[in-house]
Amino acid sequence: MSTAHGSHIQKPQNVAEEQSRENARRAAEAHAAAKRRSERPTDKTMPEGVEDLIVGDGVHQYKRLREVERKLDAVMMRKQLDQLEPLHNAVKKYVTLRVWISNTVENQPWQGSQMDENAFDFTMGVEATYKVKIEGRVLPDEQEDDASEKDSDDEEEEANGEAMDHDGETAAQAPKPASSRQMKTKFSHFFKSITVDFDRNKNLQPDSTTQIEWKKPQLQPGGILPPAADFDCLEFERKSDENINCSINFYRDETPERMQLSKELAAVLDTEEDDRPSVIMGLWEYIKAMGLSQDDDKRVFQCDDKLRAVFGVETFYFPHVPQAIISHLTPLHPFTVPYTIRVDPEYHATPTPTIYTLRLPVSGPPITHPRDINTLKQLSLYDEHICLLIQALNASQRKHSFLAGFAKDPVTFTRRWMSSQKRDLEIVLGEGGRMEGDVAAMGLGSEWRRGGEGGVWGTEQVREGVGLLVQKAGKGERGF
Repeated sequence: MSTAHGSHIQKPQNVAEEQSRENARRAAEAHAAAKRRSERPTDKTMPEGVEDLIVGDGVHQYKRLREVERKLDAVMMRKQLDQLEPLHNAVKKYVTLRVWISNTVENQPWQGSQMDENAFDFTMGVEATYKVKIEGRVLPDEQEDDASEKDSDDEEEEANGEAMDHDGETAAQAPKPASSRQMKTKFSHFFKSITVDFDRNKNLQPDSTTQIEWKKPQLQPGGILPPAADFDCLEFERKSDENINCSINFYRDETPERMQLSKELAAVLDTEEDDRPSVIMGLWEYIKAMGLSQDDDKRVFQCDDKLRAVFGVETFYFPHVPQAIISHLTPLHPFTVPYTIRVDPEYHATPTPTIYTLRLPVSGPPITHPRDINTLKQLSLYDEHICLLIQALNASQRKHSFLAGFAKDPVTFTRRWMSSQKRDLEIVLGEGGRMEGDVAAMGLGSEWRRGGEGGVWGTEQVREGVGLLVQKAGKGERGF
C-alpha cells in the first residue's frame, strides 16, 4: 500500500492468498482471545461457610474489603460522571473534509506505445497500468461556512458519511494547495484504516487483488506516530486495461471511539451512535430523570420497560453498567464512497477528479491518562488472581465436604455414591429401571460387580456410553 507524498509499494502476485491467510489468522486469534475471556472466572464472592474451615479472621477481613471496594467503585463512578457531564453537554464540533479521487494510466493500448491493440501476440513485456490518487484536505473555517450554507439541504447526508458531489458526478476544478489558514491536521489523522474493494472477481484481476488496505501503524515510544503515517495523499498502482468499479472505505479514528448502539439502548438514549463515556452518562441522567434509584442505596436502580430490555433484570447495580453495555455497542460502519477507475481515452482526454465531502466529529480529550493504563492493567491482573483464588477455595470446600461426609459414615456415603454413579450410567445407556429392590438401591448388583470382557462393563453399549460421556466432557457439557 502506498504511503504519503506519492510513494507506493507494489503488492506481490499472491497478495489475495496472503490477505486470506492473514484474515483467517486474525479471526482465529480473536476467537481464541474471546474464548479465554469467557473462561476467566469473574466471581469474587467468598463461598458461604468457608469461614468455619479457615483459621483466623481472613474471611471477615476479605468481606470488609469487598464492601469498601464496592463503595469506592460507586464514588469513582460518580466522579467520572461528574467529569464527563461537561463533555456530554458541550456542543460537538465537526470539521469538513474534502476528498478528491482521480487516476492516471500508463502503457494503455490507445496511448501510442509499442503494443498493437489489434495484435494477439504481445511480446514486448509492457503491461497496461493505472494509478489511483486519494487526496484529502480539511476545509478552513471560511470555506467550511460557505459549504455548510450551500449544502444545508444535504447536511444530514454529510453527517451520515454519504458522498456528495456539488457539480454532478465529477468536478472540474483540481484540489487547491492548503493555505496557511487551514488546520495543520493531515488527512490520515482522521482514519485508522482505508480500504479499497474492487467490484470484480479476483480471477479476472491481473494480480488477483480484490482489496487494498492501509492501516495506521502503532504509536512509537512517547505516543508519536511514524512520519509515514501522516499524509494528505494516498496512491496505489495496479495492472489493468479495463474500467473497474471500486468502493473506498474510510474507518474513523476517534478518541474516545464512537460506537453503534443497539436498538434497545438507542431507545433509552434517543441516539444511534455515541462513545462509551457518553452512553454511561446518558444512562445516569435517564435514571435520575425517571427517579429509578433506590432510596436506601443510590447505586441500585429499578429498571423500567426500556432499561429492562437492555439489562434483562428488574434491578441493576450501576457500577456494573460499563461491563453490561459492551454487548450493546458495535463498531461504526465506515464512510463508503464509490469510484470508477477509468482507463478509456475519452475520460483521459479531459480528466477530472471525483469530489466528496465528509463531515467528521473532532475527537475530544482522552478520558484516561496514558500513565494510568499500566495501573489499570495491573489492577485487572489482581482481580483475575483473586477470582482464581476464590475458585480454588470453592473447589477445596467441595472436596472438604466430600471427605467429611465419607469420614462421618463411610458405609452410607459409599452406598449413596454408588447409587448416584449407577443412575448416571443408566442414563447414559438409556436403560433406566433395570435393577429393582434393595440391591438396586445399593448399586451392588452381581452383574455390575463382575468385570472382564464377559461382564456388563465389557459390552459395546458401555463403550459407546463412555465414549459419549467423554465427548460431552471434552465440549465442556459434563465432567466425570
